[in-house]
Amino acid sequence: MASRTPFCRTPIVMLYNYHSAMVYFNIFLNEGLRKRYLFKYKSFKELLNRRTELQSEKDDNLPVLTQAFSKKEVRHMFQKFQSVEIETHYITKGMFAQMRHLLPFIPTSIKSRLHKYFGWNHIIKVKK
Repeated sequence: MASRTPFCRTPIVMLYNYHSAMVYFNIFLNEGLRKRYLFKYKSFKELLNRRTELQSEKDDNLPVLTQAFSKKEVRHMFQKFQSVEIETHYITKGMFAQMRHLLPFIPTSIKSRLHKYFGWNHIIKVKK
């Protein structure tokens, strides 16, 4: 009988990045300040939770809970693992909200690296 090989030998986790363009520009500036939702909720975390997954919100269901984490928080969560590799990915013009109109003025050499700092997803690879 042949042994079964696991599909993925290295566990991979995706968590949202708290220090992302999505959080700074779309959630805080656009939803929070421009649309004034920041003053409706008790905290910034509640604003993030309630104004991120808007496409999932319907009249008959509750909004999806969204949480985002800094790299420091991710490292703390996975501190018991021998090796933790964090890569930050995924950035779109829409995440910059109204600030996206400034993107053409940013040099290409800087734009090509923005995802490493302001991407929406942390991809975490760990080894036990």
